[in-house]
Amino acid sequence: MLRYSWRAVRSRYKLSLILLISMVILLVASSVSISSVLTIQTNVRESIQEHARGSYDILIRPAEAATSVEKTLGKVEENYLNYGAGGISLEEWEKIKALSEVDIAAPVISLGYFTGENKSLALDYPSKSSYISGYFETYDGVNHYEVEDTFGVYYMLEQEGYPENGFDFLKRLGVGFTGEGMSPEFDIPITYDLTVGVDVEEEQRLTGIDLSALNNEIPHQMAMAFESLNVEREIRLIYLEDSFSPLKLQVNVKDLNWGTQDTINLKESLNLSENEPLFLSERFEGLMEELEMDYLSDDKYTFDMSKYITPFLYNPLIVDYDHTVKTSDNFSSSLGESSHFYKINPIDYMINSDGTLTVKQVGEHLGVPTYRDMNFQGVSVATVAGTDKTIPFILFPVGSFTTVEYQNTLSSSPLGIYQQAPTITLDEEQPLHETLTPGSFISSPAKGIMSLEDAAYIKGDSPIDAIRVRVSDIKEYDDEAIAKIEEALIKISQIGNFQMDVVAGASISKMAIDVEGIGMVSQPWTSLGAAAEIADGWNGTNILVTGLFFLIGLLYPLNNAFFRNRTSIEDKKIISDLGWKPSHIRKLYFMESAIILVLAALGTSLALIILYTYGYVHIMSFPYVLLSIIIALVVTWLINRFQNSSSTNKTESPKFKTLWLRSLYYFRHLIVFSFLQIVLLTVIITFIPVNLYQTILATGDTNLGEYINATVLVFVIIIFLAALILTTATLSETISSTLHIRKDEVITLKDIGWKIKDVRGILVKETMVWMMIAVICGFVISLTMTLMFYPNMSANVVFIKIICSLSFSILCFIMIYILMTRRLKSYGTT
Repeated sequence: MLRYSWRAVRSRYKLSLILLISMVILLVASSVSISSVLTIQTNVRESIQEHARGSYDILIRPAEAATSVEKTLGKVEENYLNYGAGGISLEEWEKIKALSEVDIAAPVISLGYFTGENKSLALDYPSKSSYISGYFETYDGVNHYEVEDTFGVYYMLEQEGYPENGFDFLKRLGVGFTGEGMSPEFDIPITYDLTVGVDVEEEQRLTGIDLSALNNEIPHQMAMAFESLNVEREIRLIYLEDSFSPLKLQVNVKDLNWGTQDTINLKESLNLSENEPLFLSERFEGLMEELEMDYLSDDKYTFDMSKYITPFLYNPLIVDYDHTVKTSDNFSSSLGESSHFYKINPIDYMINSDGTLTVKQVGEHLGVPTYRDMNFQGVSVATVAGTDKTIPFILFPVGSFTTVEYQNTLSSSPLGIYQQAPTITLDEEQPLHETLTPGSFISSPAKGIMSLEDAAYIKGDSPIDAIRVRVSDIKEYDDEAIAKIEEALIKISQIGNFQMDVVAGASISKMAIDVEGIGMVSQPWTSLGAAAEIADGWNGTNILVTGLFFLIGLLYPLNNAFFRNRTSIEDKKIISDLGWKPSHIRKLYFMESAIILVLAALGTSLALIILYTYGYVHIMSFPYVLLSIIIALVVTWLINRFQNSSSTNKTESPKFKTLWLRSLYYFRHLIVFSFLQIVLLTVIITFIPVNLYQTILATGDTNLGEYINATVLVFVIIIFLAALILTTATLSETISSTLHIRKDEVITLKDIGWKIKDVRGILVKETMVWMMIAVICGFVISLTMTLMFYPNMSANVVFIKIICSLSFSILCFIMIYILMTRRLKSYGTT
């Protein structure tokens, strides 16, 4: 029997070869597709396990601490501890830290915006007598703002042989100090920077940031400056050395028609000797208005001081006109405002219907727009100096810390307090940043850190605003880790009434904000639950794609067996007339199909072994192929066992006017399985891009989502290409098998005088009609599925589906035309 079956396969070798190749293509393409799905699943899971855990797992805050944006959108502003009223006591923190389930419990006390030692900035002497005016400005990346009360004007007047550098001077404003031999000096605007209190040991364990400088002694010179004042507490503080301070000095220099003799003559008129400075004159302050000067030239200079100014402590500087910056020996300074600080309120965000935010200006500070309400706290040293009043504290900067190596991370934990991810404009992607004054719409990282005890002294009872908890014995973010986190939550809830958020699995996301005075910006926020959302999105995608390919794989052997049964009807009749029993005939043709299936399995296995060696397919592809062959054999046996041997539909055909419609209806049973395959392929081809678009839309706004989407995109493309290959194989087999069955009809049409274009036209119309109906059905099913999964889908989704459907239809038409032409050529109809 096997020998007869093999001969039958060889006798119809062209059709058998087409079926064999189509089956191999199906199995390989399906295996690659399913392997890609499994790889996507693995990559998503491993990426989440590796990157979804930030520096800590649980965020503990006072009850009802969540903002309206957090409650509505599930997103938390980065570093938003630039405000905070406290609410957690030191005793509660100690109890949480002592739990066996807790590895690290790092508290944060937000204090507000403080300043440190303030110094003047000097401009070098000019080359000749000059009128010099200058002021400071700050900027946010888009707008520049002149900082009020920083304007200064100088007349630098030549006097050869005069002490210092041959210049005496007149001035208006500038620095408060006036001394002999001064060059132009300007008071740098007082800068206020976010300051927090932390437990140094827990903070270092949590972040890895070196805060050891906080143990440094207060410099003797600083301590001596305030020795005579009644200060209750001297507080050490360290500052962020890699922070950015947007500050520029704008200088206008006008050369004067003025020489040495003019200066001497002026002094004589003021009853001063040549060696006496002009500021000794009683008329010094109003003298600039009295003099009439001729200006010979007018030059403007901009000095960017942003990289030289650090919070709380920086070197005194002098700049030259060639932009050389060096340390100055002569300067004025003050530490008198460090106990006078700002507390600010959170931004009143307006949440728009599309999930974006709007921010309005609430006022100005020194001419710079503010977006948060601000309140002064504490006592200014200047107001109590010389009195018997007590100064509650003075801050002494004793060192610095850096966070540069910790800025780039896939995962995110809100209240990391060190993040400096840039805010950018949406149109030009221009980086934005804070201005020098408090009240910026951009949340500040912590630029000053003091000990927890000192911060508690300033803030009072229950000073802690948040505790960041890292749970014990967790290596990666998996199901076991989630269970341990939940156990820790239960224990912590027994200590006090807190708001607790699981931030493991969070990631930085981009929030679109409409900022008054700036426009639309993109700002990094923390998206809570990002990992779970990403996993759910890709799990749904993978299940759908796998299910669709499985259905196609199930239909293919049905179609294959159906056509083989139809193409062998005449041969079965001849064998039956020779006396073969029906059971023997069924066995003969079952074995014929089995031979092709076994050869297909061998060819597929060989291809998969090669692909597996290079890592392109999953090990599960091999059992999938085995299962597919078994299903194909069962389906083939069932069709051979139960299919009616009639070659055509015996019912009377409707009286269609056109030949191609009558023919299509007559042979409709030949295309039923191919029709279903095209329907499913249309669903895949129109659903995968949309599902990918929606998944990326839902998960790609976070760093973790972007990383995962970029990792799996190539496998999605492979799946898409595999679907196109299956389309080619399906159409090829359907057209070849249909024309084989209708070979006599085609030859008859040729014999009665039909031209090739007429035969091909009829057959192409028939095929395109049922194929287009299948595409439309697939489009409707795909659209319905999309509505079920994404009820709020946009018009872009429908547009993508229409484009994919049209492209698929055009591709099918091209393949049908080419396949028809080649097949008809083999029948001698050209």
